[in-house]
Amino acid sequence: MTADEPMLERCQQVVNSRPDPMVLVALIGALRGSYHRKAVHGLVEEMARQSVSSWRAGDRGIASRDLAREAPQAFAYGAREADAEFVLEMWDEAEFTAEGEYAEDFRAYWSLAAEKIKDPRVADFARGLLQADLGNWSDNRLLGAMRVISKAWKAGDEDMFQRVALEHPDAEMRRDAMRILKRHSAV
Repeated sequence: MTADEPMLERCQQVVNSRPDPMVLVALIGALRGSYHRKAVHGLVEEMARQSVSSWRAGDRGIASRDLAREAPQAFAYGAREADAEFVLEMWDEAEFTAEGEYAEDFRAYWSLAAEKIKDPRVADFARGLLQADLGNWSDNRLLGAMRVISKAWKAGDEDMFQRVALEHPDAEMRRDAMRILKRHSAV
């Protein structure tokens, strides 16, 4: 047993106790720079699942919002092929949208993890997001979807990206779409 294993065991005990989201946010912050990526990755997945449970139970407080932002960003560091199903589940979690005065779509934070996974299901899901949002321009996951598609380029993707490059109301999205199109037309 290394000196860090007892610390990781204590962290696991904290996560298993299903603490307040504020405690999980602090724990994620502490583990974010860990050298034990594989062990920490599993803990972060558990914390992300707890954030969904908390959100579904109606906890929309600041700590729950912070957890919904921090968990996916920390999870992305160790994202790998085996995480595809979980990342897709989180990237599509309908409950992770907040409406009203403090509206935010927490699903978009899972894009970082999705970008690291080369599983074809992730790219197909991203294509579905992009296709469904063409002309609506309301899905906050669009930038992440474009980056995922860019890494798994297929014939037919060009048409969707051209529409984004020409029609999207956000100049940054248009530029990103144009940059991706240029990269793939040079190949």
